[in-house]
Amino acid sequence: MTRPAWVGAATITLVLVSGCGSSPSAGIPVPVGNDMRSGDTTSVPARPRELRLDGRDPCALVPQSDWAKFYIEKPGKSKRDETFKSPECFYSNSVGGFDITLVVTEGIDAWRGGKRTAQPQDVASIKGFPAISLLRPADRSGCDIAVDVAAGQYLLTTVIVDLDKVSRLPERCEYAHQLAESAMNTLVAS
Repeated sequence: MTRPAWVGAATITLVLVSGCGSSPSAGIPVPVGNDMRSGDTTSVPARPRELRLDGRDPCALVPQSDWAKFYIEKPGKSKRDETFKSPECFYSNSVGGFDITLVVTEGIDAWRGGKRTAQPQDVASIKGFPAISLLRPADRSGCDIAVDVAAGQYLLTTVIVDLDKVSRLPERCEYAHQLAESAMNTLVAS
């Protein structure tokens, strides 16, 4: 994927993550009236413990021993995710790219409560921590996995795959889940 194509895909993903409604203040998601909202918050599994993300480096979460699995050739680039006002690490690779964001400004309930436009689905927990996938029907190349690690915080992994190379990769949400597992292994061990 060329750099301009990746930047365009990342920009589209950022716009979709932040919500499709209009808002008087940038970065504040608003509920929208469509079928993509989630309203089921009745059976939210409990976390095994609080795993705070404050002061953590998102670029230090994927160990070098896992780099080949994700086609990582060089360290990620640290930046601040402006939507979540949280630390993020961006990686690009030969099959697409991904982000690891340590969301410290809101809890995972923001996705479950219908405030966002993605379709949250419960997926296999990671190290006992509840996780959801976040899909947008219009986006065939990306998937997000959010892991509920602490009150008011969650780990967010975003994967965008090059559809021309998708045959040699796991399914996009499985790939994002594997990335979240790698990051969680590091977080739980430290």
